Amino acid sequence: MIIQVERTGGFAGLTMQAIIDTEHLDPEEREELEELVEKSEFFRLPPRLKVQTMAVNQFEYVITIEDEFQRHTLEAHEEALDPRLNELVQRVLRLARRKQREKKDD
Repeated sequence: MIIQVERTGGFAGLTMQAIIDTEHLDPEEREELEELVEKSEFFRLPPRLKVQTMAVNQFEYVITIEDEFQRHTLEAHEEALDPRLNELVQRVLRLARRKQREKKDD
């Protein structure tokens, strides 16, 4: 499974991208991410999650997940993420930061 997260906006207006291929994770991390995808019902969500009014300095996300059977992309404002989807996004971003640090240490 490949999970891509792009985060834009926020106070500094920076863009952060993370791409995680679960095949390259240890089995425990892979299982946790795949479980979060399932619990968030990601593949059933509409292509866009909106809020009525977006607060200043909030993040916007573009999330794409692809497995062997399907591919789905979702655009969402930070406030529109339910807790399970937010947990998935934050986990992917943390994993990507960790992998970047590991590459720097090599």
